[in-house]
Amino acid sequence: MLTFTYPLIARLVYRYANIPLTILMFLYLFISIVALRISSISLVPAAINIFLIYFLNKFYFKLYKMFPYKIEVDDTQMICSDFPFSKKIVQIRFEDIDKITGSIFSGLKNKPVAIHDGKQNITIAFSLHLSKINDLLTIILSKIRKEKSDELLQTLKQRNYERKREREEKL
Repeated sequence: MLTFTYPLIARLVYRYANIPLTILMFLYLFISIVALRISSISLVPAAINIFLIYFLNKFYFKLYKMFPYKIEVDDTQMICSDFPFSKKIVQIRFEDIDKITGSIFSGLKNKPVAIHDGKQNITIAFSLHLSKINDLLTIILSKIRKEKSDELLQTLKQRNYERKREREEKL
């Protein structure tokens, strides 16, 4: 059984970075609200801070549900555990994977890879900061159903061809 985890820095950022950022934005929000006594223009920064606090924490709560920090792979399944603030364990059989999106599969390298299990209707995601990410993706692509694997590889070839053509047109 192979185990994939995140390095310490990435683990800390993905788990806890929203906490100091939210505290800092609440401080700015407090200052903006106090400044409302002086000028009503301070309503704009206060509104921006409220939106930033909301969307930052919404993003992180979504990560907490989908990002396992430990992925174990054997011949038939992936066992995902160590979710932030949760003790849940998700088992995904390779034959049940019906969709893989994100990162190289969608053309956006910074987007996390999302794997959807159609049978359990579960989606897990992992970032490219995962140690040995290429090995994990190779294992997943080799173990999923052949037609799904061929479809993903064809998409990658097509995207690579389009990027190559765009580069040639620029020259």
